[in-house]
Amino acid sequence: MDPAPFVGRQQELRQLRALVASGRTASRPVVAVVNGEMGIGKTHLVGEFCAEQFGGARRLRITGHEMERVVPFAAATELLAGLAAVPSEGPRLTALMERTGPRAGDWLGVLEAARRCLIRSPPALLIVDDLQWVDELSLALLHYLLRAAAELPLTVLVATRPSSTAMTLAEALGRLVQAPDRFIEITLGPLECADGVRLVMALSPGITETAAGRVWQRCGGIPFWMATAVRQDLSGDAAIAASWLGDLSADSLELLAVLAVQPGSVADDSVRSTLGWTDLALRTAGDVLIRRGIARRLGSSIGVTHDAVRDAVTSVLPGPLPREAHRRVATDLDRPATDDLQVLRRVVAHRLAAGESAAQPALRILRAANHRLLGRTDIQEFAGIADTETAEGRSWMARELRVAVARVASELGHPELAVEQWSSIMVSAPNPAERSGAALSASMAALDAGDRPRAFALLAECRPAVLDCPATEIRYAAHESELHGDSTEASERPMRRAVLLADRIVRADSGITELPAGLSAAYLAAHRAAYYFELRGDRPAGMLTQADLMARAATTVEDRLTASLHRVPALRLLARYAEAESACRSVRLAAVREQIPALGFLSGYLLALCLHSLGRLESARSAATDVAAMADRAPVVIPSWLSAAWIHALIPEIDVSVIGWSAARDAFVALCESEPNPHFRLHIRAAGAQWAARLGGADDASMAASWARDGAHDAELAGCTRCAAEHALRSAEVFARVGDAGAARRLLDEWDAGHPRPTGQSRLWRTRAEGLIEAHSDPARAVGALLAARSEAAATNAKLEHVWCELDLGSTLAEGDRERAVEVLSAAAAAAGRLQAVSEERRALALLRRLGVRTWRPHRQSPPRDDGLTQREVAIARMISDGASNPEIAEALFLSRKTVERHVSNALAKTGSRNRAELAARWAGPR
Repeated sequence: MDPAPFVGRQQELRQLRALVASGRTASRPVVAVVNGEMGIGKTHLVGEFCAEQFGGARRLRITGHEMERVVPFAAATELLAGLAAVPSEGPRLTALMERTGPRAGDWLGVLEAARRCLIRSPPALLIVDDLQWVDELSLALLHYLLRAAAELPLTVLVATRPSSTAMTLAEALGRLVQAPDRFIEITLGPLECADGVRLVMALSPGITETAAGRVWQRCGGIPFWMATAVRQDLSGDAAIAASWLGDLSADSLELLAVLAVQPGSVADDSVRSTLGWTDLALRTAGDVLIRRGIARRLGSSIGVTHDAVRDAVTSVLPGPLPREAHRRVATDLDRPATDDLQVLRRVVAHRLAAGESAAQPALRILRAANHRLLGRTDIQEFAGIADTETAEGRSWMARELRVAVARVASELGHPELAVEQWSSIMVSAPNPAERSGAALSASMAALDAGDRPRAFALLAECRPAVLDCPATEIRYAAHESELHGDSTEASERPMRRAVLLADRIVRADSGITELPAGLSAAYLAAHRAAYYFELRGDRPAGMLTQADLMARAATTVEDRLTASLHRVPALRLLARYAEAESACRSVRLAAVREQIPALGFLSGYLLALCLHSLGRLESARSAATDVAAMADRAPVVIPSWLSAAWIHALIPEIDVSVIGWSAARDAFVALCESEPNPHFRLHIRAAGAQWAARLGGADDASMAASWARDGAHDAELAGCTRCAAEHALRSAEVFARVGDAGAARRLLDEWDAGHPRPTGQSRLWRTRAEGLIEAHSDPARAVGALLAARSEAAATNAKLEHVWCELDLGSTLAEGDRERAVEVLSAAAAAAGRLQAVSEERRALALLRRLGVRTWRPHRQSPPRDDGLTQREVAIARMISDGASNPEIAEALFLSRKTVERHVSNALAKTGSRNRAELAARWAGPR
């Protein structure tokens, strides 16, 4: 069927022209969403505008298809192929999409690789057709790329049918461009009478204007049906569809059914394979469909002419034809050697549409190497397939499928789905051992989901006596220990049993490296339980020991890097911040090389914490912003010990020093309100209370005390003894600062009872709190404690903490030793200035003025060793000193290589370094 001429829509074209002009002027992306019912002319309008404005300019496309809306990246196939053609970055994207390795196709890696390709070689135009059918991961990719293109003159044209999903997605795209003049939404209605008559007369030159008006009226002004009615001399889609099928041969009907149940055009070879036909039979039946305007040929492919045709003929095809067509397509696609996730996903869809069992292809998908591409919707659908298998009496297959669903759900961060599946397996388990194993796995998933009561209830269903597998016995004991985390005694016994069994197996098998995969995983579980036992007891040295044991037992790169990352919290608690920073950077670079985005994300978060502890505020904020943006712009699976609000809370905790308390206060309030989990909320409250007490005014003192009390309630709800203890220690400082020395002393005494020998970070916090409490009654003792705290901070290179120790010391000395107080506060002001800690500097200057010292605010300068470098140049210089290459820096910081090269050149020029080696030497050593 030849395309109809373009008529009308002049107002819409003007809107689109103005939008593109705005984007080109601002060198920013623009988005146009064209809404309309099927056949209304959305694609025709977009095509006409593209031909007018973009000609042969490079363009990419995302096309949604109803039958493939659950196939990962199905809609983005053409887009990914176009991006993979970029010479410098494309091979990486291609490698990630291949099905060859254990992490091949990892969705976050694909998104990052595609983003780098886009930045390296940006297209002029991105077309999204049938947005309502675009699969979940293609939508994530679209969102990710549009965010990455914030400074590119990219035009995004979206065509979609009206639906609640499409409206939500359109609103999200509008928010991304962040400017009302760079986003428009156009709703297409039927053609006006005059335009409709013009269209009909152009299609049928001999028709009268009156007759053309009748066609327009009969077809409701919908361009597709008007064009079809003229060619078929009929009116309305039902009549046209009936006429198409009226006297078709059996072969033509079979062919039409196969074409109608598949998206787009289908290659001749595929059609012949599906139907078992010869080339002559295909051409004979296809020519009939083409002559009637039902199908059209594109090279060596054939397909229906329009989605409206597809829907119309599918609704009137005789009885079993559509279902038989789905069965034939599924059978042709479902070959034993196939491990292509997209193909297998189509097989599942066709099997379901044919009314057949889809359990086998679903199981193959869940066991595929690249199953990480699956989303929550996929997992839920496969769980539904397992329900169907159970209902139809295929219990063995249902059980196999549920086990696979549960394991993948846990791995991909959907523990609540895993609990449902393991619970179902418990009910249908054929023997006590399988039932107990399922109960154990369900309990572990419930703990991951944060549902401790349910985890206890499920563990009660597990009978340890029937767990005859050593690996499962170890897993049981390790999980029991973690589950009893709020009780030292109840947690310690199973932890020691797990470690004892694990170590006994190692001795029997002559070493950790010789263990089979199942036993190796159990060994790691045992020592992970021991690690968290040491963490809950605030014994960082023991944490380091367990992390080292996990590293020795690791059999994969991912396990080794995870063990290395476990060292970081221990090093931070020991106040060995520089070592912790170095470990974070090493893991981050390795995670980039090994394509493990989840570890890159976590190491980035921990790096931001380390940098903040070291007082490197600009670098800390840069790292924290990168991690927060990554959490926002991609479907990152955040581990159970972390939350999005907790990640974002680090930014105001840095901003409070760099910008001021007022700017950070609202952020703390909003984050507390948005965090439903008391375990995470108590840390946000503790930080907010601490900074309100340090930098807030009189009105903020009551808020700081209220937050501290609310945090204590959250700690009680969370049931985490370690976090409760940390909150109590920080709250002691809060109450001492706001004048309630009695409450502060009670909290500190309670903390002392459980921590007779504090070390590292805790010792510093405890000593400072002691000094602040004593300042209310015994200034001499307070000065001694604060001097000790200052020495602790200096020894650990905790520069911001050192400034606060000097501020508190100077404030206390001011009561009786003005000269010494001036000396200490002047040093604090100078140190805060070097750190660019504006709030701390202001406080020091204000205290000096109270002592009668004339002060002025010096001109803001970067720290001397920064040599005028920007914060991005500083970050890159430090990575060079760690041995990173330009490509590794680009991947770690999410920049193009060209941008990194420019920053390196600037850093060399500003520091006077002749080469990278000199720059690296300048930034080596303690920072």
